[in-house]
Order: sequence, then structure tokens, then C-alpha cells
Amino acid sequence: MTDQEESLLESRIEEFGLAWLGNIVLFFGIIFLAQYMTNMQKPLLAAVIGYAAVGGMSALSRGLKKSYTYMSFLFGVFGQLLLYYVTLRLHFFTNHAVIPWMGPGVTLLLALISIGISIFYVKKIKSRQNPDT
Repeated sequence: MTDQEESLLESRIEEFGLAWLGNIVLFFGIIFLAQYMTNMQKPLLAAVIGYAAVGGMSALSRGLKKSYTYMSFLFGVFGQLLLYYVTLRLHFFTNHAVIPWMGPGVTLLLALISIGISIFYVKKIKSRQNPDT
């Protein structure tokens, strides 16, 4: 392998591998912080922190879209995963539920899923109409 090929390989590992690793660490860090707040009998604060983190990841995703497209994509993906997880924890997987009834909890989850699917289809249609973006 030549020096240029090694440099290209290192560059790709840094760009893609570290982006994945950083997002995974950020994702689990936010989850552990929310779990800590739930264990401290503050599930509403845990939800607020989780949704604030989702908002921050969404803002980062939009802000980095032009310069770091792959990192922007990963922030969007992990932000949506975090949004689903935080909403899931409003009723499920906790002894201190923010939403004590199953109906509203499941309704919120179904609303998130349907919104995510509709956003996906809108993006898919836009990309077919304008292949440059």
C-alpha cells in the first residue's frame, strides 16, 4: 500500500468511524443521564433533558448539513432514535412513569412513527424530483 492509499484510508476511518463512535457515545451518555434522573425520582426532568438533547442534535444536524453531510446524517438518525427512546420511557421501562396510562403513551409512540414515515416519504419524493439534493 502506498503512502497516499494509507492516508486515504486513515482519512476515511477518521471521517466515518469516529463519527459513528462519537454519536454512539453521545447517545448512550444522554440515555444514562436520563436514567440517572429517573432513578433520582425526577422522571419529568429526565424527559425534559432527553427532549432538549433531541432538539440539540436536530439543530446540529441542520447546521452541519452543508459542510459535514455524513455527520449531519448521523446526528439526524441518532436524534430520531433518542426521540423514540425518550418518548418510550414516558410510560414504559420505568417505575416512575410520567404518563401513567398506556393509551396516551402508545398514541404518542404511534404518532412519532407515523410522522417519521411521512417525513421519510416526503424526502424520498423530493429527492426523486430534484436529484441534485
